[in-house]
Amino acid sequence: QGNQVYFQDTAACGVRTGIMDIQTGVQTEQVLRDFLQKRIFAENGADYAAVRFNICGMRMINDQVGMDTGTELLRSFVLGLQDDVIGDKGIVARIGGDTFSAVFLRELVEDVTQYLSGRTVTIMDGKISRMVTTHAGYYLITDRCRSRQELGDILDEALRRARKHVDEVRYAFCDDEVIEKLKEVRRIENMFREAINNEEFIVYYHLNP
Repeated sequence: QGNQVYFQDTAACGVRTGIMDIQTGVQTEQVLRDFLQKRIFAENGADYAAVRFNICGMRMINDQVGMDTGTELLRSFVLGLQDDVIGDKGIVARIGGDTFSAVFLRELVEDVTQYLSGRTVTIMDGKISRMVTTHAGYYLITDRCRSRQELGDILDEALRRARKHVDEVRYAFCDDEVIEKLKEVRRIENMFREAINNEEFIVYYHLNP
């Protein structure tokens, strides 16, 4: 089905049936959701960390080497993270485009951070070689994060902060303080929605002449 293919069993996911992204070879967001539900939120997720990352300059890489070769570089990079760094201690999944998430045992945080900080990827028997780097937002999962949606919000915020870095340090960590701030923002947003629905506010749309 498009860029997805069904597969049987995977030790990393802990699920019998899943979907693999054809272009990159890692799992899809659907499999990641299953993994989070079964391994993190149904059990003790405090042993795990999570990261959301995207590839720096992927458009430029595609312009330089072509879309197909760029995709192969991307595939090699993310499969290297899954196979060589995380292995069966977690999962890497494609969220969309050149954005990915990974959930893995905390003991691997340093290794994952080092890998995502940049590495030279070589393909086609050495004919193509490029340095691939990322912006990456991390979170050490605690019991204060209680749902997939909360985790997604935290990782989005962590990645947003990481993208602010223009130097060699292109990653950021978020903690439980960020969770409380995000919850407060969501609470205020919900209050406004309820107030508008209850006609406590009247919304006017002003069109500039």
